[in-house]
Amino acid sequence: MDELTDTITIRMKKSQLEELKKMSGLKNLPLNTFVNQLFSNYLEVDRIYDKFNWIKISKTTLQLAMTKISLKEVEQIGKHIATEFAVDFILTKWGEISEKNIIDFIKIYVKENSYGHCKIFYGSDGTIITIQHKIGKKASRMISSMVQELFKGQLDKESTIVLDRNSISILIPNHPNVRISSAVPKNIQYTWYKSGFVRQ
Repeated sequence: MDELTDTITIRMKKSQLEELKKMSGLKNLPLNTFVNQLFSNYLEVDRIYDKFNWIKISKTTLQLAMTKISLKEVEQIGKHIATEFAVDFILTKWGEISEKNIIDFIKIYVKENSYGHCKIFYGSDGTIITIQHKIGKKASRMISSMVQELFKGQLDKESTIVLDRNSISILIPNHPNVRISSAVPKNIQYTWYKSGFVRQ
């Protein structure tokens, strides 16, 4: 059943309204649909990002940074993103760690950081996550390291990774999760909260 809707009236500068109309036209969307998407994105993603000490950087800046560090350091960064950002984001947004929530986080993370396109395929052998980007092989290694750390560290699931310069394919096999016992705080008010987990 669809959620009930309601109507509000918003007053805004005429110039801002005209800009919104132009943007919705470029996306070939009705203004109402476009504005709803903006509000939804803020409520579902942006306000959660705002709770973290997290910044977005351009692709060219990331590529330059990647040239200055080793593959081992790139992998460490990926693991750090998993444990210091991804887990806490998932808990803040959904309140629990699950395969679905990890996959939904990966889709949000790729989109919000403009890395490229993320697609999910569900098959009899497991779930395949594909990410297409144009940031280079070290970025592929960083993202794959983050994904592997999430599935292994949180669900005790090994993943199979195939990567090249601008794409990543990740197979998450179908088998029962071993995990997870965690005390998830209710109504998390973020400042410097760190999530803590105890493996069963």
